[in-house]
Amino acid sequence: MPFRAYFNRITDAALGGALILTVNKRLSRHLRALFDERMRTQGKSVWNTPDILPFEAWLYRSAERLGLDSFLLDRHQALRLWETIIEADLVERGRLLLQIPATAEKAMEAHRLLVAYGANFSDEEGAEDHQAFLRWRRAWEERCRETRYLDPARLPEKVVAALNAGRMAAPGQVLLVGFDEVDPEAARVLAAFESVGCQVELLPPLCEPVGTATRAPSADPADEVRTCARWAGKLVAEGADRIGVVVAGLYTPNVLHVLLDRVVSAVR
Repeated sequence: MPFRAYFNRITDAALGGALILTVNKRLSRHLRALFDERMRTQGKSVWNTPDILPFEAWLYRSAERLGLDSFLLDRHQALRLWETIIEADLVERGRLLLQIPATAEKAMEAHRLLVAYGANFSDEEGAEDHQAFLRWRRAWEERCRETRYLDPARLPEKVVAALNAGRMAAPGQVLLVGFDEVDPEAARVLAAFESVGCQVELLPPLCEPVGTATRAPSADPADEVRTCARWAGKLVAEGADRIGVVVAGLYTPNVLHVLLDRVVSAVR
């Protein structure tokens, strides 16, 4: 499908009241911008906000509408609880681990995948690291039970149950956009939509033709950041209003600080 026709298909559905679920925030923002552009070119000054949002954000919105949001941990709260559990376990065993936040994030994602795929492991399986993860996971689930926290990994099954029981209204049409593959939790939600008569359509990712690409050699990471900042500054001077920069390892503090400093200087 041609690029423009692809996005017209999405905006047509949005105009008709469809729910558009995207793979990430960036795609949602892009689609909303295209929708707004289309409304302006049609001479409109006011229009309804299209229902375009990331799949995860839609799950959290559903929790709010179901009255579950006061018990639901957001990503930052959940990550902090995982960190607390891991740190307490390490202290108890007299061990040190410098990268607790990174370990907590990996443990949280592993737990989510186990829930999504309905998988589990016995205590007898795996080596010491595996046993540690199982301890952390048991402590996590026990803490959620004690405090009545809603585990974010369990949110999709709550939404599916609400759809099947008629406690949550389903839109007439749902478009899933930008997904290379649909994981089991999303597949169960889509199946629940279809079971209540909702039309579900999966639109595969489509790459926009962007012309040519150029590789620019750099002496080191800091030089690479400076080159990027100069490039961004040049585009700003030429009138660009939106610039995208994809950075691998942006979580590294030194790289992040240098990038921010250089980009701000270039824009000024």
